[in-house]
Amino acid sequence: MYGRLLGAMALGEVTSAFVAGSRTFVWPLGTLICAGQIAAGAALVLLLPERLWTAMLGLLLFGAVSAPLTIWAQTLRMHVIPERMRGRVFALLRMVMQSGAPIGGAAAGVLLPLVGLTKMITFSALVVGVPGLLGARVRALRAAGDPRTRQPT
Repeated sequence: MYGRLLGAMALGEVTSAFVAGSRTFVWPLGTLICAGQIAAGAALVLLLPERLWTAMLGLLLFGAVSAPLTIWAQTLRMHVIPERMRGRVFALLRMVMQSGAPIGGAAAGVLLPLVGLTKMITFSALVVGVPGLLGARVRALRAAGDPRTRQPT
């Protein structure tokens, strides 16, 4: 069952990463990132019924809407960070991002038996989706990477 769940998420990730990396969108990257965050949080809500088919669908959709976020964010970073600082900044970003998974996993391992699965799924959906909602309120973020102006930010 675990393999099926991971396979569903991976299928969504690979498919959408290919699409996101191979085409140009009419909306600014900042808007796409905010929408992706919101959609990823919403997709996690499908895990709440605790049924295999809804969990597979939720993870497929989560993978499909979250995978392009890396591509779009990296594109913005390449334009925003001065060339002379990219090595240091990208190394620092990678270190912070790589440490997030084990730290989050440890925190979830402690919290899950205390609060239960339903609250953990709800909390995860909020942690993923709320930053997108907040970011969508920031005009500069929504406009970042607008293809119509050919300006990265």
